[in-house]
Amino acid sequence: MFGGNLASTALGFLANILIMRSLGAGGFGVVVVTTTVLNVLWQLTGRGIDQAMVRCLALYGPQDPRRAEAARATVHQIKLIAGALVCLAGVGLAWPLTRFFIGPEASPAPMVIAVVSSLAASIWGYTGAYLQATNRFRGYTFVLVANAGVRFVVIAMLWVSQRMTISTAIGSLGVGYAAGAAIGYAMCPAGARGWRGSAEVRPVIYSLSRWLVISSVINLLYSRLDQLMLSRMLGPGPTGVYGAAATFVQLVDLLTASVMTVLLPRVCTQTDPGPLRRQAWASLRTSALLVVPMLSGFVLAEPVIGRLLGPSFGQTAVIFKIILAGALFNVLTHPLQVIMHARGRTNRLLWLDVVLLLLSVPTNLVAISGYGVMGAAFAAVFLRVGAGAMLVALVALELRAVDPVPRPVGGPPQPPRL
Repeated sequence: MFGGNLASTALGFLANILIMRSLGAGGFGVVVVTTTVLNVLWQLTGRGIDQAMVRCLALYGPQDPRRAEAARATVHQIKLIAGALVCLAGVGLAWPLTRFFIGPEASPAPMVIAVVSSLAASIWGYTGAYLQATNRFRGYTFVLVANAGVRFVVIAMLWVSQRMTISTAIGSLGVGYAAGAAIGYAMCPAGARGWRGSAEVRPVIYSLSRWLVISSVINLLYSRLDQLMLSRMLGPGPTGVYGAAATFVQLVDLLTASVMTVLLPRVCTQTDPGPLRRQAWASLRTSALLVVPMLSGFVLAEPVIGRLLGPSFGQTAVIFKIILAGALFNVLTHPLQVIMHARGRTNRLLWLDVVLLLLSVPTNLVAISGYGVMGAAFAAVFLRVGAGAMLVALVALELRAVDPVPRPVGGPPQPPRL
């Protein structure tokens, strides 16, 4: 599992390096903004619905295979229909988004390509989540690597032929997601391609995913708001320099996501505080072991980034080292989110993300206005540490509970109302 995530991350990272070297800081800044829009649209039909399916299959599978299959088909139906509708809406918004975030003279073509690619990303996410939920981790790993591998091949061909443009760089993402989805379908059982939803299961999927969908979008917005505000306030050039540092930080963030991917199916079979406390401590020990070798990033950043990207990205190494401190703290804290999933408290994760989004707007506005890209980096550390500290507090309060969350007969735990 970790090997697959490492290979996928490495291929994606190398592809981004080639894009940076070919397009420079200004061109890469446009890529950063358009891929942010792609990811926001993807999350509308992405991680929240995928994780709802993982929970349903984990809870229904052993006791009620028929209902588990209905949950899978319903999620597939939602992904196809909602994904297409979101894609159509995004195409209509491509020009105003380009004008607002990139500039009035910029072409909307990269934004349109990013919007269309979001549908392929949503279906790719479904196949990976199905393989994850059914413990087919080899297949899940292969789907991850296939997506990144196809994209890297396309980028490498564009780089060698000197045909790299902003539009073709964004298009490589769509090609990678489409190829990964096709391979994912091939590796899933034949029933995974069915899409006849169940009216009985649809309310359960909605109940489990509604908070996760909103939380995912808000989480993505607050984590990328610095880059969007940089592009709006300072232009694509500084955004590209900052976005390059964020690309290196993503190597750390994706490791955090890998830990969550492994823990989620196992932890969601528990609801009682006692077993979940043991899972929480195990998560912290595992994350601490992963942090130790990554401390070398503070020493290696300047020589490595300088050699890979060249003088046009001169401030990238310093920005990376600033943000890295917050990212390492998140490696320790963010996998604890699975405890809140197991306890059916995903709505509280939503409110946490709402608070962070509200904090990030004035924080980035003041920091960028006064200190430019360096201010954005320090704002990122402040928000990351704040997010991790608040999550630890939520988990600690949750695991102090004496009574387990009641589980309805034949169904998963329902999120309580605040």
